[in-house]
Amino acid sequence: MGTRGIVPAKRKSPAKKIVLFSLLGILVVLIAVCAYFYFDITAEIDGKNVRDEFVSFSVERGDGLNSVSNRLAEAGILEYPFFFRLYGSMNGMGSKIIENKYELRKGASYEEIFAAITTPRKARPSVRITFPEGTEVMDIIEKFLTVGAEKGAAWSQEGFNAALLAEYD
Repeated sequence: MGTRGIVPAKRKSPAKKIVLFSLLGILVVLIAVCAYFYFDITAEIDGKNVRDEFVSFSVERGDGLNSVSNRLAEAGILEYPFFFRLYGSMNGMGSKIIENKYELRKGASYEEIFAAITTPRKARPSVRITFPEGTEVMDIIEKFLTVGAEKGAAWSQEGFNAALLAEYD
């Protein structure tokens, strides 16, 4: 028998193999990088990187979601301002931001940050006390403590003692 009807198998050239493995390697690296950023971003959104370090942050009149997100990133509270803006826009939070001073934890979840900067603070109870001229300091303190306790004010004997014993310049 002859070898007439048999066609020899074509061998792939080494250049095609190199290109194929290079593309496969690039694809694997691209998938790994995307997975890293996906998990990093979702961890930030969910607050999985939260630390017990608090940062003072203030929202000024007229601040929008864009400026707030950029300043939160500058303060180290969050890492990805774009995704914070996107989250806020998708949840309708941009117009609900309230000007105030806040203490926010580094790495807090987006939900926690928006809860802080969109919830109005409760007004503190006010207490009006009148003292006749010539009232002694200890009598004033006693009146503060009794009337304050009745009205729910946060005055304490320890606070007054600290103020009385402090050294002033």
